[in-house]
Amino acid sequence: MKLYKINETLENSYYQMPQELFESEKYKNVSIEAKVIYSFLLNRMKLSKMNHWVNAKGEIYLIYTRKEIQSKLNLSDKPITRAFKELRETKLIKEEKQGFGKPNLIYIGKIEHNEIQIEHIKTENYIEADNEQVNNRIKEESHMEENTINDTEVLRANKKNNIKHKNRNIYVSQSEVDIENLKSIKQNCELYLFDERQRKIIENALDIMFYSKELKIGQAVLPRENVRSRMQILNASIIFYAFDKLNNLKPDTQICNSTNFVINCLYNAITEYYSDSDLQFRTDYGDG
Repeated sequence: MKLYKINETLENSYYQMPQELFESEKYKNVSIEAKVIYSFLLNRMKLSKMNHWVNAKGEIYLIYTRKEIQSKLNLSDKPITRAFKELRETKLIKEEKQGFGKPNLIYIGKIEHNEIQIEHIKTENYIEADNEQVNNRIKEESHMEENTINDTEVLRANKKNNIKHKNRNIYVSQSEVDIENLKSIKQNCELYLFDERQRKIIENALDIMFYSKELKIGQAVLPRENVRSRMQILNASIIFYAFDKLNNLKPDTQICNSTNFVINCLYNAITEYYSDSDLQFRTDYGDG
């Protein structure tokens, strides 16, 4: 077993779990499963901000399926369903149904602080602010004693290093979010249901769709954000639907680029699948 040493820093990525979930009387009876799921949802909210997933009121929503959470926590459906009920009852989340087998839209509720907690938070902030002011004052006084030219050079060097460090952190953060997002999309597609050849074709198409800066579908050129947003509702049923369309092509159909053709079929199938399902429903049960 490798142990951390005093000169080493933490190198893992983490989920944020608010302390109030454990300290506030309002949330003390909330199960640990619900608290962990809430931290998952907070983390996923970063992706929603990047994709600008908001409703007409500017409220952020996200998509996180029960099945994906079951897989992460290695739990059955019942405890996950119970945990989501707890989160709704304590007003930590609100869910909005989309219908037609689409996953619910999840809105994150803010944690309610009691007065003692608010004062504690304010005090901590004041202490941090005071410490920062003291440290800044010490730095300023020490700089005044140094040579002006050398001081300027050091500041420039530090500024460059800070910018590089900041940009590197942003890049890593975005990369981690992208990996998790694409992983979630592939999980929703249940690729294990397809044979090896089909699975390779689908994965290749999904990778290209997700990471392309823009995607040409027919005569339209779609930006990455639009494509990723549509990919969130992809599932195995839609992919089977797309393959059925491919299998029913006329024998003389000319395909110049098989990969691009599959990508176009997958993207178009997202809309066509629900349109055909709606048409079939109307045919079977009527408009009334």
